[in-house]
Amino acid sequence: MGVLRLRGGESEVEMSADEVVPVEEREPQASSPIQSGLAAIPRFSAIATLCGSMGKFYSAQLEVRPIITKSWTAGFIFALADYLAQQIEKSKEDSSFDTKRLIFATLIGAIYFAPAAHYWYEGIFRFLPGKGVVSTLQKALLGQAIFGPAFTCVFFASSLMQNGTFSISSWGAKIRNDLPSAW
Repeated sequence: MGVLRLRGGESEVEMSADEVVPVEEREPQASSPIQSGLAAIPRFSAIATLCGSMGKFYSAQLEVRPIITKSWTAGFIFALADYLAQQIEKSKEDSSFDTKRLIFATLIGAIYFAPAAHYWYEGIFRFLPGKGVVSTLQKALLGQAIFGPAFTCVFFASSLMQNGTFSISSWGAKIRNDLPSAW
């Protein structure tokens, strides 16, 4: 009889071919708490391992290249959000997909929002270093009062540029008319 050599991790097992039992004929083994639940499902374990690896890689990139990593992330999120918004709009009315709008949204997220948010939060955490409830509420209030409206104004400018109607006066009018309701 031949010898079957199995390798797994750091260990190696030898067994004769007579000892090998097909998977279908094996009796169920008692599962340990670690093996029970979703972790016992091979596909889920592979997905969990992949997600864990991607999370570690992403965290490492945030340490090494924070703005580039955040720019890619924000660009992707803005693109996905605009794509989904256009799909919803398309289902409500007969309109075609606007690639130019998708590109503008992606660029706003990647080129403006990510760096602006990075430096905003870096500054706000330096200005208000606490982690308590009061400090968190102060940070939220400042974000809503300063960063939110500033970002919205830039977004208004980009939408006017996208439509080919940007001018300082049209931008000012858009801010006066739409910022209070958008804020």
